[in-house]
Amino acid sequence: MIEVTLKIRLTLEGPILSHSTTAGSYGIDSPMYRNADGCYALPGSLIKGRLREAMAELRQKAGEVYNPDIEELFGQQTGNREAELPDIRPRRGRLQFDDFVSDTPDSQKDITRIKIDPDLGAVNHGMLQVMEAPWASRERAAFKGAVSFITSNEESGTLLEKQILIGLRWINGLGSNRSVGFGNLISVEIDCKCTKNLLREETSADEPTGSFDLVIIPLSPFCVARHCVAENIFESERIIPGNVIKGCLAEQWRKLVDQDSAKDVSKLDDPNRQELLSNFDKIRFTHAFPAPAASNTRPIVAPLSIVKVNKRLYDIAMHDNAIAITIDEFDDNNDKKLKLRMAPAFQIDWKDFSDTEQAFGWETPELSLTTELRVRTSIDSVKRKADEGKLFAQEMIVPKGFEWYSSVDLDAIKDPDMRAKVAGQLQGLLAHGLRGLGKTKTRAKVKVIHSYKRVRPKFDSSVAPTKDGVWIITLQTPAILCNPYEMNEQSRREELCRSYKNAWADISDGSIEMSHYFAAQSLAGGFYLHRRFRTDDKSTYYPFLLTNPGSVFVLKKVNDRAQELINDWLKHGLPLPGWAKERYATQGSPGEDWRFCPYIRQNGFGEIAVNLQHSIDAPKEKEYDVIKSLVD
Repeated sequence: MIEVTLKIRLTLEGPILSHSTTAGSYGIDSPMYRNADGCYALPGSLIKGRLREAMAELRQKAGEVYNPDIEELFGQQTGNREAELPDIRPRRGRLQFDDFVSDTPDSQKDITRIKIDPDLGAVNHGMLQVMEAPWASRERAAFKGAVSFITSNEESGTLLEKQILIGLRWINGLGSNRSVGFGNLISVEIDCKCTKNLLREETSADEPTGSFDLVIIPLSPFCVARHCVAENIFESERIIPGNVIKGCLAEQWRKLVDQDSAKDVSKLDDPNRQELLSNFDKIRFTHAFPAPAASNTRPIVAPLSIVKVNKRLYDIAMHDNAIAITIDEFDDNNDKKLKLRMAPAFQIDWKDFSDTEQAFGWETPELSLTTELRVRTSIDSVKRKADEGKLFAQEMIVPKGFEWYSSVDLDAIKDPDMRAKVAGQLQGLLAHGLRGLGKTKTRAKVKVIHSYKRVRPKFDSSVAPTKDGVWIITLQTPAILCNPYEMNEQSRREELCRSYKNAWADISDGSIEMSHYFAAQSLAGGFYLHRRFRTDDKSTYYPFLLTNPGSVFVLKKVNDRAQELINDWLKHGLPLPGWAKERYATQGSPGEDWRFCPYIRQNGFGEIAVNLQHSIDAPKEKEYDVIKSLVD
């Protein structure tokens, strides 16, 4: 297998306009798109859409001599709610597109347009549009980008290169207002570069350890969509979940061996990675958390037990009752100190999270993650305008200045020799980086970090019980714990507390008892998750009930096995409770099968921190009063 990268140079004739969704300078209604570095660019999605349209049109007109597989190259369109289950499974395209960036100096021209009233023959009131046109009419600008793909041999790569070149030359223009002469495509130049031996036999890992760390560096903005609030709006998570990393790697592996994307990894034919094939489902990828580049420190999700009182942070994890905290306040009028008794504010009431984000390693005062909004639409190829009802927006994370830290856990593979072989073969796959990350199909570099220079968490965990003989567990990623089928919309805190107590007793086989908790819950579901994973009952909709990251549980020992379980959970994540294993068991597979329940610890869910050694103090005994009347 070889990887082909086509370095493409597109020369366009001005004026050129590819709409940006960010605000332009004063007086500009339609600004030209700029990338995160401030350079004028044509989005990769625009090039992809226009090339797909051109190649499909050419195949329709000259199928005898030009017959590329459009769906295999560009992916299968999804979203049909009436489709049967096999049709909803994603079929991702082979081609990957970068943004096309211009290095041609601009002349900063603005163009105005008006709309004429057909009856009066005069300008319609308020119908004046000012467009940013960096290049004047007939002025030429070059845009450089890349299209990459994996293929089996040089002959097929050369054929596809020619098909792409023909498709690009069939395009008459790019961007907005093409019907009035904007963005005429003058020339296309392609420089081909091949990387061979992608399927070379991998050597053993440098260290036969049970785990190693990953540093993931996305090369462009990406979108890992969180739970959608609307069908056409996709907001990105700032973390990269373990199942996204694992799925991206599996899809990349299928392309490397040139086999059907519908196949499970265990069914692939790769003689050089037989050990990895048979053990891939046992490997655990943790969620990748962002941190400033080269910090080598993974952030921590702040516990929900942290509260604010007069802009000061306290951790009240050990309090199972409502409290009021006494603070000193200076009275300017009387020139003396006052002691005020105030109710603490929990995170749900906060307006500003920056102090906590910085304290737990998510950002620094000088550097924070930024987002970029891109609005896209499907173009009606007959009418040459936006297709009605096909508008959608993606909020993407701009990775500039950040790295994402994850880890790989191989301890479920018990044989040390087998584990070493799997580690070596896995690291060989990861050496190629990640292709197709998230909805934007972003490429990312991957660095493997071994035990002698491991990534450290912002705050260490301590598996020894506290002086009060308890363990304070803080969820770092979502987890399935309480049983939603024991509750309904009328359930109160007593039922929720009982369900959490039952869950901890279940996963510990009665070795641990929950004292109290600070938790938040959310539902994960929707059309796609239901049709993709809940194959046992397509007629009835049941979302997954997740306990959110940051949730805190104070646990007490019941018998001597408790310490062993705490150690195991900290290292490998929380298992599913018994009710979930039974509920999600399908087609003879156990409930912890990723095909039917994605929220398992092998996918990075259920990660915990124990007795966090953070620097936020608990309120001292004289600083608070217990208000039992609020909870009795």
